[in-house]
Amino acid sequence: MTSDNREVARRLARHIVQRAGGYLRNTVHIPNVTCANCFTPVDGYQHCLRCNQDRRAYGVGLASTVAPVFYGVKGHQSGYLLHTYKSPSASDEQAKLLSLVLNFSYAVHLECLRMRTGTYPSVVATVPSTAGRVGKHPLETVVDNANLGLPITKLLVSPNQGGDRREVRRDRFALLNPLDVRGKHVLLVDDTWTSGGRIQSAALTLRGAGAADVTAWLLGRWLVPDYGKNREFIGAHLTRDFDPWSCPVAGAYCQARTLWTP
Repeated sequence: MTSDNREVARRLARHIVQRAGGYLRNTVHIPNVTCANCFTPVDGYQHCLRCNQDRRAYGVGLASTVAPVFYGVKGHQSGYLLHTYKSPSASDEQAKLLSLVLNFSYAVHLECLRMRTGTYPSVVATVPSTAGRVGKHPLETVVDNANLGLPITKLLVSPNQGGDRREVRRDRFALLNPLDVRGKHVLLVDDTWTSGGRIQSAALTLRGAGAADVTAWLLGRWLVPDYGKNREFIGAHLTRDFDPWSCPVAGAYCQARTLWTP
């Protein structure tokens, strides 16, 4: 890694903090405080109820690693960002910020992902909208502009995708070119994890087509303050400004900060 690369990384980190450090909050990786899979608050358990149910039902067919970069909190600016960047009237700056966050988090913590899974991703896919959106989804533009350096494979919404969108289903999506993912580690990107139903359904499609591994890389893990003890969790744990160096794979501390900074 050259000194020029390190300086670019430091400059990008400073820019992210200046733009969004005051309102974004890193995901929290604390055993029995947050789910070890999706990092929602839990009350003394290793996994939340939903992740436990999905793991029992689908096991290794799901994404082996889930890496949300920040919490999107309903009613707060972080939640507003995740919702409004998709609006036709949204500012380009919102999508550009998400592209920058995605680019930085993936590039800086790619080695953390390799250490967790044993391989680097070799293809990227985005989770399609199941809300009937026509045309290119803004998330695809975010991923394009993030310049992840991976070929893109396309997931499509299946004609059988009806029913509860929060439910994990094997028939919710289909692949345009299944051979794109056979034997490969797929980086599956979505903007928001709420229940995990859509992205884990997409993971099942990729696994069914022969993907060797699937990593779910999320921009935001949705959090509703009025649900359960979430408000208490927010007050206790989401008090620090966003740290771009904090690892969405391994938690706050990983080797990336040492590698990319003096």
